[in-house]
Amino acid sequence: MKEDKNIDKLLEKFSKGKCTSEEEKIVDHYLDSFQDTTIESIENEQAIKQRIYRKIQMSIEAKKHKHRQHRNRKVFINIAAAITAIIGIGVLFQLLTKETIYTEMAALGERKTVYLPDGSKVALNAGSTLQYTSSFNDEKREVLLNGEGFFEVSHNKEKPFIVTTTHLKTRVLGTSFNINSYKENKEVKVSVATGKVEVSVANNQKEYLIKNEQLRFNPLNNTYKKEYYNSVNDIAWKNNIILFNDISVDSAFKKLEKWFNVSIVVTDENLKKEHINGKFKDSSLEEVLEGLQFSLQFSVEHTKENELIIKKKP
Repeated sequence: MKEDKNIDKLLEKFSKGKCTSEEEKIVDHYLDSFQDTTIESIENEQAIKQRIYRKIQMSIEAKKHKHRQHRNRKVFINIAAAITAIIGIGVLFQLLTKETIYTEMAALGERKTVYLPDGSKVALNAGSTLQYTSSFNDEKREVLLNGEGFFEVSHNKEKPFIVTTTHLKTRVLGTSFNINSYKENKEVKVSVATGKVEVSVANNQKEYLIKNEQLRFNPLNNTYKKEYYNSVNDIAWKNNIILFNDISVDSAFKKLEKWFNVSIVVTDENLKKEHINGKFKDSSLEEVLEGLQFSLQFSVEHTKENELIIKKKP
């Protein structure tokens, strides 16, 4: 079908950074008008292609009847990031390949270990997904991550191991590292436990991390910083440890929502902003909440199954 072929070619050019300035402007125009679009599943592939094709055709026709206007040219990586933000990185991955896609998922309230065909092992935190194609380990080893995962990569200097998230691309030959890339987080973190990794960040700039180094990327302003960190703390979740290291109550309860698959509503805005510290190993939700109540004055109301209301005590 003509629409399919055009979109396949366009997406292929996006993936390689070979768009012309006119194509970038057309895509930019398209993205501006689809900010509220959400894709529920990869099964909508044909509908997505057709909508993109029609929108681009409309944009081209409109440009024929308008004088050329100066617009700031956006670099490719920003356009690609915008596309993945709209249709999802998994959908984009599906559109760019005709191969079989394998998806591994750790549901809310659980953690899961995934063994890849090359012998590498990935621990997925709650609410995370990992995708790879049937050609994995042919010439290279590439996976897509949404959420958080700890990677123990089998060494193979001939086949780089690449982890792609919505905002970053991490490349290694053989090492262990953690990536935290939940969509709702304000930053993306890549933390190295052993070996060395290469991270492609804003404008395709590359940074190299070694053991006990961490890169924190802010997708809102395309800035990042590299720092030393405590690897034991950052992968505590892998050992079934819930760790609160001077974080806000709001962030702490969001972590508990994923960990235990519950809904937690904090009614007091001031309570949300308070910071806490704590460490809980192999603990139930009730045990964690009881522990937090030693330092924070709040009550817990069970409104219905898997839903809690947190109220600050007077």
